[in-house]
Amino acid sequence: MLVYDNRAAVGQNPGLHALIVGVSNYPRLPSFPEKTSLSGPPTYGMRQLTSTALSAYRMYEWLLSCRELLPVPLATIRFLASPSGVETEIEARLSGFGGAATLERFQESAIQWRDDAAQHPEGVTCFYFAGHGVERNKGDQVLLLEGFGSPNAAPLFHAVDTHTLRYGMAPSARRPNIARRQLYVVDACRMLPAEFQKIQTPIPTAVFDVPLPGIDDRRAPIFYAAVPGARAWAVNGEPTFFCTALLECLNGLGAREPDELLGASQWHISSHSLASALSDSLLRQEQRRLQMGGHPADRLNFQVDGAGEDFILTNLSGAPVVDVDLIIDPAGALPHARVTVIDDETGQPVRTFEPPLSPHPYRDRLQAGMYRVRADFAAPVAGYRSRERAFRLVPPRIPPMKVRVV
Repeated sequence: MLVYDNRAAVGQNPGLHALIVGVSNYPRLPSFPEKTSLSGPPTYGMRQLTSTALSAYRMYEWLLSCRELLPVPLATIRFLASPSGVETEIEARLSGFGGAATLERFQESAIQWRDDAAQHPEGVTCFYFAGHGVERNKGDQVLLLEGFGSPNAAPLFHAVDTHTLRYGMAPSARRPNIARRQLYVVDACRMLPAEFQKIQTPIPTAVFDVPLPGIDDRRAPIFYAAVPGARAWAVNGEPTFFCTALLECLNGLGAREPDELLGASQWHISSHSLASALSDSLLRQEQRRLQMGGHPADRLNFQVDGAGEDFILTNLSGAPVVDVDLIIDPAGALPHARVTVIDDETGQPVRTFEPPLSPHPYRDRLQAGMYRVRADFAAPVAGYRSRERAFRLVPPRIPPMKVRVV
């Protein structure tokens, strides 16, 4: 359902068109995993979810919040969600927002989304799905919609596959002007249920007819929250681990400096920088998952398919803020060293710490840029002398900054 419409203002110019879907409430699935009943409809070992509709809503909020920074104006957002009761208690605006994520509404929204995207080749599209997913073979992904588990339909009738979705968005004789920059994000498991192994290639419902092969000059990466055969993970009532990592990257961790070749005049997030930063962000989420009692074997792994040429996803209003550690080495100098962090561009100190630096190591947050860090001694200390070093602070990987005074 169309929840944001700026087409009149965009006019004939390129715009960004988004389709966001989150499914948590699967009425025909149990609240907890159950074995398949011989008398009732199969549940395939799945249950209802409590994070995925909320994740979709957080992605919707992010798009709205950065609409002035996108590479082209935000034109439309279509949003479908089937939230759980847990999620509507956390986010009341989810209740009744958009439309239920049924097969019929998905097909209707996807066709309208494609029609809008077909207006200008310089446009951009964004697709995000969070919910149950399965795979039928390697490299495959099927997205399960609200009606999944119906006893009166084929197993995957209430499901769509990413192949026909993605390739149905390719340039064709009917849609020669379709947007050439397309981002796909699938926040779902990629397991093959044991019951599906008894069915000869279960068939989902096709989203689109796929045009005959031709010149496909799109940049259309698809980001998967799990590798083939693996699960995607979440905590009850919170956005998924992958969604949390994705938003962390889009909000700055995946930032890249201005790039003349890419046409970026300011700090920005690109498709390539997002892929690079997700590894770091998911590592943080993995540590968090383990601290919460997650099983070590259930790793958070993602995959990017068809990365292609790089393109800008969003710009930033300024340099991103980055975590950095200040460490005095050797530790014997700690009681005596005054530490000053200086902005190399302005020459002005941005942090000054009287001895001893505490806590140690000292975790700080600074805007990305060039800095100098200096360790001084107000009075002579045997074996130590003042030292200064320059460092360049950029995301996503920031090693501890050591100030060696000898």
